[in-house]
Amino acid sequence: MPLRVHTSAGRAVIALPEEVDINNIEAIRVVARTQVWGALPQLREIVFDLTGTAYFGTEAVHLIRDTRRRGLDHGVCVFVVCLSPMHRRLLSCMGLGPDIVPPDPAHSRIRLPRQRGPSS
Repeated sequence: MPLRVHTSAGRAVIALPEEVDINNIEAIRVVARTQVWGALPQLREIVFDLTGTAYFGTEAVHLIRDTRRRGLDHGVCVFVVCLSPMHRRLLSCMGLGPDIVPPDPAHSRIRLPRQRGPSS
């Protein structure tokens, strides 16, 4: 699954791919810079959706932490949804605790629009 970003109503949802590691982190950063930060004046929230992410290394944690830091500088909240226990442990070990998990249960139901395949 490639990285997908959906921006709507002041929220950017970033669906991370199945694996995030040193092999693809730079491509992910480029997409985040162009698609997410380009919409910065209208953003209120950035949500990292880990629904389809089976593995992420410290590179992904750094991306989330850096995005959060930048978001705070611009008044944008950054959350992570669909966390597995492993995801929670890794984020916690890297200094991102429960405050990055949204308190609103509606966030856990965030879904990106279905990706359309090639036209027949």
